[in-house]
Amino acid sequence: MKCDQCGYDYSALPRHSLPSALIAEVDELLTELAAVESMTTRPAPDVWSAHEYACHVRDVLEWQDKRVKLAQVEDVPALQPMGREERVAGYADVDPAAVPAAIRAHADALSTTLRDLDDSGWDRRALYNYRPRPSVQWSGSPSTPSMR
Repeated sequence: MKCDQCGYDYSALPRHSLPSALIAEVDELLTELAAVESMTTRPAPDVWSAHEYACHVRDVLEWQDKRVKLAQVEDVPALQPMGREERVAGYADVDPAAVPAAIRAHADALSTTLRDLDDSGWDRRALYNYRPRPSVQWSGSPSTPSMR
């Protein structure tokens, strides 16, 4: 399955590789963020600043960890939208210097959560607003072979 917006191919990386790949991607992101000269300047009115994107990544990591954990303890929980567009207004109040450590902490937590899942944990289902009953591995069915 591919994301229609960004083209990410969910089947390109085996699920057992996700925790280490997540950490590697976050390492790269943190290196790139350290090199940004103006974290809070938007390059265009409708384009988020590096700070806003960094806060968004922090929030996505936190929410995904919570969602995976919720799917492990509830039968088909209804996952709440994180309100990504609404959150950006509050990012101006976040200290840019604190965001990299928060990204690292949430990435480590999610990586650990994913590493600790067994097959049944990956196949747990949830209700999501635009995709009915995705599994933790985000496939259409628990037996999708491309993610095994």
